[in-house]
Amino acid sequence: MRPRSVFAMALYDYRRGMVGWGAGTFLMVVLMASFFPSIIGMEGLDQLLADYPEALLSLFGMHAGLDFTTAIGYLETEIFSFIVPLTMLGFGVAVGARFVAGEEERGTIGLTLSRPVTRTRFVLEKAAALAVLTVGLGAVVMVALLLAGPVFDLTVPIENLAAVMASTTALAILFGSLALAAGAASGKRAVASATGWGLGILAYLWNGLTPLVEGLTEVTWLSPYEWALGESPLRSGFDWPGLGWLMLAATAALAFAVAAYNRRDLAG
Repeated sequence: MRPRSVFAMALYDYRRGMVGWGAGTFLMVVLMASFFPSIIGMEGLDQLLADYPEALLSLFGMHAGLDFTTAIGYLETEIFSFIVPLTMLGFGVAVGARFVAGEEERGTIGLTLSRPVTRTRFVLEKAAALAVLTVGLGAVVMVALLLAGPVFDLTVPIENLAAVMASTTALAILFGSLALAAGAASGKRAVASATGWGLGILAYLWNGLTPLVEGLTEVTWLSPYEWALGESPLRSGFDWPGLGWLMLAATAALAFAVAAYNRRDLAG
């Protein structure tokens, strides 16, 4: 029996996609973790990193003096500076673009809204499903690291791992919400995806490059990546102000989505 609520239906319809994303992400994280033992034994690695251009180090979330051969240093650089945030962001954008604009393009929106469901409730329940699925993928990453850590000597305190996963998941929810909002405003999945990806890449570049430009260092904080990872939650634990900024921005995107969707003539 198919679920009746918009929220439950969204989760049900994306069950196969979630399995695919979850399995692929789990295997990717375990594979990345498996490289760590070989990194520990590499001679001259610290000197190699010291010789990297400062711009390249900054762009990939690295900094001078980083000990790449420690568990935290490896996780920060190889997993949480680029790979996992990018994967989570891609998932959030894909789901956010599909949930509103995708349904409109498929021509099923009329059937959904023919029930006693307001447009506002429709958007809010879709956003709730987006958040639940994104948290689920974040949980997959955390479980993969908890299982692979003891095998590959890549263990960190569980509370620190939970902190960085909370920040990374919140970052993905924000950009997924931006994609959902763009889809609600345009009705086009391509526009929603381009908006989410475009803003995500712009925020990443802003976070990586503004510290290197004289006069722009003071505005690095404008990037959501800075809110999520700027305080190194893998080292220092939960960054509550950063999480607050991410959730505030996601709420603003959701408010825009509701307002835009209520004003549009819908296709399908």
